[in-house]
Amino acid sequence: MNRRDLLVSLAGTGGAFAAAPVAVGGAPDKPELAKGSKFHQDYLDTDFGQIYYWTAGRGPDVTFIHQSGNSSQEYMALLPLLGSRCRLIALDLPGHGRSSDPTTEPTVDDYTAAVKRVLDHLDVESTHMVGHHGGALTTMNFAARYPQQI
Repeated sequence: MNRRDLLVSLAGTGGAFAAAPVAVGGAPDKPELAKGSKFHQDYLDTDFGQIYYWTAGRGPDVTFIHQSGNSSQEYMALLPLLGSRCRLIALDLPGHGRSSDPTTEPTVDDYTAAVKRVLDHLDVESTHMVGHHGGALTTMNFAARYPQQI
């Protein structure tokens, strides 16, 4: 899949972002996935505390960064839409969803470092990245700091 096809796929979700369940914390017990795709969730220990992340699907990596005050749950509606063509990666930024609350107020650089640690842990060499609202700022910061990984 090339970048244009992926962008067309995301744009063609017909409001899937708005229709996605947005409950903070937790992932569905049995998310709807394309046949043959697997849903995996785990925690990574970092200096920010534990970072919750999930992966699903197969194909080129696409990393999703949620908006402030939300969690990776906002991207669950994309599982059946993209899970057969992409490996979706999403995490709860420090202080959000299932991730630990940090002892100090995180900065955009802290959020970016948390994303970097998860991607390195998953051995992601290159990823497409999507950020929503405040997550877009983290996404842009990540792209500026680690252009070779985008």
